[in-house]
Amino acid sequence: MMRLFIILLLLNGLLKGQTSTQVDTLVNDSKDLINAIKLDEALDVINKAEKMSREINYSLGLARLNVLKSAILVEQGKYDETLKYLAIAKKQADFMKDYYVVAEFYRIRGRVRANLELYNYAVEDFRLQLYYSKKIGSNKKRGLGIFYSYQNMLQSFEWLKQKDSVWKYAHKMEESLSGLGKGNKAFCSVAAYTKIANLNLDKSDLKNALIYNKRAEDIANRENMPKFDIYENYAIINNQKGDYREAGNYYEKAFINSYEFGFIDLTKYYAIKLAKFYNDKDKERSLKFFTLANTLDNSLSESKKKARDKLIEELIISKQEDQKRKTSIIIILCTALILTAIFIFIYKRRKYKRRINYKEALIEESQKKITETEIQNIHLNRKNEHLAKEVEEKKFQELIDFAKNNNPEFLVLFNELYPNLIFRLKELNPRIRNSELAFCALAYLNFTTKDIAEYTFVAIATVHSRKNRFRKKYNIPSDEDFNVWMRELGDK
Repeated sequence: MMRLFIILLLLNGLLKGQTSTQVDTLVNDSKDLINAIKLDEALDVINKAEKMSREINYSLGLARLNVLKSAILVEQGKYDETLKYLAIAKKQADFMKDYYVVAEFYRIRGRVRANLELYNYAVEDFRLQLYYSKKIGSNKKRGLGIFYSYQNMLQSFEWLKQKDSVWKYAHKMEESLSGLGKGNKAFCSVAAYTKIANLNLDKSDLKNALIYNKRAEDIANRENMPKFDIYENYAIINNQKGDYREAGNYYEKAFINSYEFGFIDLTKYYAIKLAKFYNDKDKERSLKFFTLANTLDNSLSESKKKARDKLIEELIISKQEDQKRKTSIIIILCTALILTAIFIFIYKRRKYKRRINYKEALIEESQKKITETEIQNIHLNRKNEHLAKEVEEKKFQELIDFAKNNNPEFLVLFNELYPNLIFRLKELNPRIRNSELAFCALAYLNFTTKDIAEYTFVAIATVHSRKNRFRKKYNIPSDEDFNVWMRELGDK
């Protein structure tokens, strides 16, 4: 009986090992399909592998598969679902065992943040992507991870309008092509050459732009790859030459090509581009593309809104955790300073007593002296108070600027400076939305109805309506100033 039990255990382990190997094979197959832009086929393979992984509780396989699924969804502009599957991947016990998976996690999350215009947070993610990419053991995967890191850093600095950094990472991206395997080199070469061509167009260097764009086009034609970026560059080149008809043809090719490969965000981008391009040339055609852009925008806006809310919530939690860590460090430093002060005091006390024994005449004079340490402490305390005041004033001014620019980071910083109001509002209504919290925050900062309407891009009547709804919901007397009520609530 014991022998039979041992044999069954061995067979189960053997079958499990074989199944995990099969999952890994399917993971590689799905990567190849993604690189070939066969996204629907890749999803079918991923779902099959995911089912097998759940049956044998293969944690690393589930982490890899959910990251791959996120890679497809981010290209389709489904940001809310992308963040959902990234969260599932990160929860897997073996998530950190594969640096390629970790690097991909930060690459994809950075893409989402960048597309939601949270560029500084995106750069943080891309730096982490580069860090983990360099730790990957496989030369092929390491080279690919480093290339994508440089590509994403370039794009982020382009959005932040830091041209020197853009060209720095453009050169790094081109240099990194030599470290890629044959299967990935074609796809990455097209991306690199197309981008460098576009950067040359920004400098009106048509000669180098054409050289790089032609390199990209030759590879894309040979490998049957998407060419929308290449077509866009040709459109810009012809537009600069004054050949508007040919420029329009290339923009339309880019629009069709992006749609054929399922890149909905890019399809919307090209529809807007075409609507603006034809605005003063062909009104009917311009209206056609404007309508198409609106149709695409409606399908993407809900996903973007959910993703943005989820990211803001994550950022608030991250800020709170950072604040806790900073508080702990301050407590440790203060404790160390107190212990040091006690030690200095004891040492000085003993020294002072020794001096009394043979120089009593100097006691009165010694008591009048202020030690150098005490003077330094006084200066240091004054300096620290001054610095703390400057930091607080700078943060408050930054908060006001965020409010006036309707910046999505406004609520994050407000929660850091005035956490009590957010806490009280959530205590009154646990289901309160971020947009409602932001509205109350503006009232707390004593913005007028006119200011709130202007900075949030709504009518004054809409602001009055929102205030009335808050009055009913939280029983705010009609004769009490709304802003004063919010201030008193936050100061309790």
